[in-house]
Amino acid sequence: MNPILWQPDAARIAASNLARFQRRAPGNPSAYEDLWRWSITDLAGFWAQVWDDAGIIASQPYEEVLGEPRMPGTEWFRGARLNYAENLLRRRDGTVALVGTGEGRDDETVTWADLYLRVARC
Repeated sequence: MNPILWQPDAARIAASNLARFQRRAPGNPSAYEDLWRWSITDLAGFWAQVWDDAGIIASQPYEEVLGEPRMPGTEWFRGARLNYAENLLRRRDGTVALVGTGEGRDDETVTWADLYLRVARC
């Protein structure tokens, strides 16, 4: 097995989005495995929490999180109406929104403010 190349320290883990989500989850699952188990045994509860935690803006709320639980083919968040652009471009600050990297080119960092301006020019 290959050695671990990098591992975040405890403070960074505690400040992560995943840890924040885990703290807000019902029962406050202490281990990632518990969170994973909840995500596969209570699909509707888990995805309702994801919706709430992400702060999704909807002009009409969903009636139910999950229709028929068959995969593929289920209907997610039935009845909800939302504007994707409103949700994706609501931030306009100087924090990083996107990081682009690739072989043979310079890395590029785009802030939320710059992303908003770039989209507005389209």
